[in-house]
Amino acid sequence: MENNKNNTDENKSRPPKFSSFWIYGVIALFLLALNIYTMSEGTKEQISMNRLEDMVVSGDIEKLVVLNERYAHIYIKDDRLSEAKYEDAAKSNLGSSRYHYYLEIGSYDSFSDFLKEIQDDAGIDRDNRIYPKNETRSNWLPQLIAWILPFIVIVAIWVF
Repeated sequence: MENNKNNTDENKSRPPKFSSFWIYGVIALFLLALNIYTMSEGTKEQISMNRLEDMVVSGDIEKLVVLNERYAHIYIKDDRLSEAKYEDAAKSNLGSSRYHYYLEIGSYDSFSDFLKEIQDDAGIDRDNRIYPKNETRSNWLPQLIAWILPFIVIVAIWVF
């Protein structure tokens, strides 16, 4: 009996052994987080210029953000999202403010001229006009993967 008690005390004093399943767990969490991030990104289909024109004329747009002078992210006013014509609008599951539609534009200048012409023709006064905001963002995910992936491969080779 005393011999069995000594074996239990020895087992308690040793720290837990590192398991390779921790690496699998970290990789799985990373892939899950990446999946959640891309699922909450907004619509995958772009709208047409005609639909954008209808949105501008009806005054449904809260703001327009031109991203990297290539894409226009369109935010619809909250009170208009419940209308039937915006059933296909992307809605965020995470509670953050996300764009509802996007449009690939040719150039920032031609897109600004297009918006100005639409609003001039519709007779929208200057106080209610929509002016696109230009933003530049970088995609950090490929850079992050390029730094982390070699370490994961080295650790995987070392463990196995």
